[in-house]
Amino acid sequence: MAKAYSEIGDRAHVGFWLPMPIDWWVGLRGVQEMIMDLMLYADQMLDLFKEYQRYAVALTEHVLKDGVVDSVGLGGSSTSMSVISPDLHRAFSLPFGKAICDVTHRFDKPVLYHMCGKSRQALPITAEMGVDCFDALECPPTGNVDLAEVKSTFGKKIALRGNVNSSHVMLNGTVEAVKQAVIKCMNDAKQGGGYILGVGDQTPANTPDENIFAMVESGRRHGRYD
Repeated sequence: MAKAYSEIGDRAHVGFWLPMPIDWWVGLRGVQEMIMDLMLYADQMLDLFKEYQRYAVALTEHVLKDGVVDSVGLGGSSTSMSVISPDLHRAFSLPFGKAICDVTHRFDKPVLYHMCGKSRQALPITAEMGVDCFDALECPPTGNVDLAEVKSTFGKKIALRGNVNSSHVMLNGTVEAVKQAVIKCMNDAKQGGGYILGVGDQTPANTPDENIFAMVESGRRHGRYD
């Protein structure tokens, strides 16, 4: 890993990725069983997640000591309000997020939290963890983020990344639609810094190349600061 990191140099950003406890559990049990487990066996799940947290903190510290990553990413797709409630997010995600942020910040590295789907109600709770950047700020219909409102509310607390619609714009939209989506994101969130252009989840595998190039080129053009 150290050899690969040294060869990459400054050509790319290298992140270390950890699933949030709920996402880790979804991988083992599936979404429906995960929700039932949290509702029916809350105390046991909290105990289990504490053990996972101990492992994750130790692993994060080990990786950061090697100095081969630029950031730590927390995968929280299943912690969105498309899947669980704000109360469950606070109870089962907040302690873990705080612990990972604490150990990561000791090494002066940033933490990015990924949550696709409906994430607006989760933002205040996630910000309490101490994360440095929140991704992917998915807009309607699959998400519920108004980027301008989120920038106004959280822009001085955490960096923001995303909001370009993955399916309607990137996958199925025209080049012009991509350009207009990028311009809107820049107008909504560029002011004052702290915004990273990105899609509202992931770039679908069959996304036309011309749309990807249009996003990059438009971002470079309209992302410049006066």
